[in-house]
Amino acid sequence: MQSIYEQFVAFSVTIGIGFLAGILFDFYRVIRGLWKPRQLGTFLGDLIFWVIMTVLVFTLLLIGNWADLRIYVFLGIFLGLYFYIRKFSKKVQYCFRKLLVLILQGIAFLWRVLSWPFKFISKIFSRIFSVIFGFIATGFLGIGKFFQSLYRKASNRLRQIFSKKPKDDE
Repeated sequence: MQSIYEQFVAFSVTIGIGFLAGILFDFYRVIRGLWKPRQLGTFLGDLIFWVIMTVLVFTLLLIGNWADLRIYVFLGIFLGLYFYIRKFSKKVQYCFRKLLVLILQGIAFLWRVLSWPFKFISKIFSRIFSVIFGFIATGFLGIGKFFQSLYRKASNRLRQIFSKKPKDDE
């Protein structure tokens, strides 16, 4: 049999577990709100969250009171969660949202900084290749125009030759 002190400590631990569950749930809600998954993504996310939460709560109960499930354990978890939701949930969600947006902006900035040399090199190569291929293409067009002009001159000359009527010798 546990003493009153041990039961009080175990009850305090269960309140802390409920409080922690509320914090983690808010963190998940903020991530899901920023990510905006569809129905299947929401289902899978919820399933994974609750499996992780179940394992975490059971582990903490095992550490805190040897997973001795009594009514005060459920009451403590409920009270911790209720107190958290009533007093801290909105503020913590706001902080999580700002923190995640700041982290995402930092990652985007790092991506831009780290990918800049590759983009720069890519632009240089694309311009070099476009100039080279442009010269080649205009060269082919120039050759084509040259042959076209030769063809016109030759065909005009041949027309002139064959369109002349032979002169009668008088």
